[in-house]
Amino acid sequence: MLGKGIICLCFGFAYIGVLKTTPSAGLDLVLRIMPLPLWGALWFITGFMLIAAAFKVDPRGRSGC
Repeated sequence: MLGKGIICLCFGFAYIGVLKTTPSAGLDLVLRIMPLPLWGALWFITGFMLIAAAFKVDPRGRSGC
């Protein structure tokens, strides 16, 4: 989860506009739903949630789902 969280943060930075990348042609469909910075914010929030979940301790001592 930690690795996937870091990848989500990188996507968020790229889509918000911090890295100054141009949108690819494959993003046409999602850009009809929401603007690219909003998608970046969602990726960023998801990345933070994944990183927080990676360090969450199960209070009952069980592992698994």
